[in-house]
Parts: sequence; C-alpha cells; structure tokens
Amino acid sequence: IPEADIAIVVNVHPDIIFGLLPVLKENGYRGIIGGSERPQELPFGLRVQLAEEASKIDLESAFAKPFCALKPDPAMPTISAFMEKARFGKPKIEILTQKSREGKETILAANVIRSAPCGSTWYVAKRMTGLETDQEDLRERISEAHHAYPCTASMDQDQELKDTILHKAGYIIREAVEDAIQRAERMEPTDSGTFSGSGRPRVSYDQRGDE
Repeated sequence: IPEADIAIVVNVHPDIIFGLLPVLKENGYRGIIGGSERPQELPFGLRVQLAEEASKIDLESAFAKPFCALKPDPAMPTISAFMEKARFGKPKIEILTQKSREGKETILAANVIRSAPCGSTWYVAKRMTGLETDQEDLRERISEAHHAYPCTASMDQDQELKDTILHKAGYIIREAVEDAIQRAERMEPTDSGTFSGSGRPRVSYDQRGDE
C-alpha cells in the first residue's frame, strides 16, 4: 500500500472496504473517504457501519451519496483539511455581478471555492458567466450545464434518495449557484466593455468557514 494520509474508495465492494480499514490503520493512514454514485453502492446502513468500524480503530471516515454531497466535518480534522486544500467536496461557488440594465444584474465571474469530486462544478461555473441572476430560465441553464458534463452519478432510481443520484447531484449544484448569487459581490458599472478570458475579474479566495 502506498504511503498516504487518506484513502479514497469509489466503486469498491463493501466487504473489501471493511477488510481495508485495519490495513489502512496499520500502514499509518489517518482517514478514508468513500462516495456512492450508484444505488447499489454503499447504502445508508453500510455507510453507518463503516463509520462505526473506522471510529473503533481511531480512523477518520467520510461517506456520502452522491459523492458531491460530501461536507467538511470538524470531527474529522484530517479529512476536512484535505478537502480544504484540494477544494474537493460539496460544491461552493463565489459569484461577481454587475448591474447590466434597470433592475438587472449579470454574472461577470463565477469562481469555484470547492468542487464536486467529478469536476463538474468548474464547468457549470464557467457556463454561468453572462447570465442574469434572476432570468426565468436560470435553473434550466444550470441543469443544462450540469447534464452537459459527464457526471458520474447514476440515472437509476435510488430508494434511499427517492430519486436518481444524478438528479440529487443536479439539485446540489443548483443550490450552490443560487446560494452564491445570494452572497454575490457586486461591482459598480464601468464603460470598459464586457469581461472575458484573462480580462474577467476574479473573486478572491479566502479562508472562510465551511458551510
């Protein structure tokens, strides 16, 4: 087993994961992260059991369905530190807007603070640039961007979620964009024209508390 602090397991049989826990501990690992992208992968009961077994040997653990629902947990400091450093987990975005016409604001930049493990957050954020924050089809545009990216979540119905995992992932990124709009930094209008590419302003990244 290679030297590392954290193991990430995806699409691995639970029996193997249970057997892996003590091996990871013996080899100096401090935590394990797992994601469920299909209905048959790591159902709720198994995720609870894995977390309990990991806790017994003082091994941090974090399991989520879908994988992009993974949130930092103060009780798991090593995993949380990794998520902050890698900007990995439940999507979090910052948005910069500017008044474009009477009563309207346009998204100038959408920057990723934390991305879904599959990377789709970066793609969705890029596609938000140029949209108005209150346009009628905003949710549809978010959904289109998410579906245009090869999300790894299944389209099969999941009994635990009462929906498909792909749809749940779509709701998560939609909430991230809508939350970012509520927190948006607003820039005063200028006559410098539209922003694009390297000329587009960036929202500064700082060490905010996780949400």
